[in-house]
Amino acid sequence: MHTSSNNAVTGLEKQLGLLLYQPYKLMIFLPILIFSTNLIGALVVVLMALGLNRFARMLPVLWARINALSSLSRVKVSGRQHVDPHQSYVIVANHRSHFDILAVYGWLGIDFRWVMKQELRKVPALGIACEKLGHVFVDRSDSDKARASIEQVKAEIREGTSIFFFPEGTRTAADGSLVRLADQDRSRWDVALI
Repeated sequence: MHTSSNNAVTGLEKQLGLLLYQPYKLMIFLPILIFSTNLIGALVVVLMALGLNRFARMLPVLWARINALSSLSRVKVSGRQHVDPHQSYVIVANHRSHFDILAVYGWLGIDFRWVMKQELRKVPALGIACEKLGHVFVDRSDSDKARASIEQVKAEIREGTSIFFFPEGTRTAADGSLVRLADQDRSRWDVALI
């Protein structure tokens, strides 16, 4: 999965586009992102409390698509035919920007739980919504707690529910290199690795 770009755009056109995008980002995109995150987060909490889990799990997809579209991003998905929605997977990806989250949530098309850094639990609306959705927070400052979180995740992967994480724990280096999972780490999971 990747965002599309037009390779025919010249350097000057690209710089002009980035310059013009900044006011749009501040006056249009960021307010939509903040409002939708709080609204969808609150709705997720309410729906989960009412036992309407299936509907609550659809809302983040809507949130991601609204925000990707309002950011003027285009997402192109390829290879989806190779993914069985009834199988559980461990999904790993590069984390180049916040848009990765929008692309994955909005267009991956399978049920998954994020493994995310503990600090995100403190973000209003987002933290509580992620907790209610069953996402797993990892305390990266304490390796024992981090391992316990991963064991919790392994127990929850079943019947088509997958787990998603950025293995480097933060955004990827500028060269796009993905932090490699060691073979012994792969063998710990009893599911397919995407």
